[in-house]
Amino acid sequence: MSDRVKGYLERTGISKNRFVRACVDPMHPERSVYIQWLDALLEGRGPMPELWRLRALATGLGADVEEVKRLAAIQWLDYDVEQVKVGDDVIMVPLRRPVSDATRRRIQKIAEALAEEEL
Repeated sequence: MSDRVKGYLERTGISKNRFVRACVDPMHPERSVYIQWLDALLEGRGPMPELWRLRALATGLGADVEEVKRLAAIQWLDYDVEQVKVGDDVIMVPLRRPVSDATRRRIQKIAEALAEEEL
């Protein structure tokens, strides 16, 4: 996740101050990230962010919150997450890294079959 945020800042040329002003939790607009927290994130320090911070980062990045959660799982839990979308639902399966493309395809098929049973 740190690399994603660094890349975004470099690619857009946006300042860190402007970025943190854009990082507001859409569920609780009174919550926003601080520059000190962003600096720690960019340096790869600190604990895994709380859910509200992940939502705020997603807002600032203009990204899907599920993608930001996946990036957090990779960075802090040393897991990758396979996401399978079925209709409006998303099934997230944590995976030890690395897994083959064939394994990912099998997981996707199983998750889709499970979702179809529940529909």
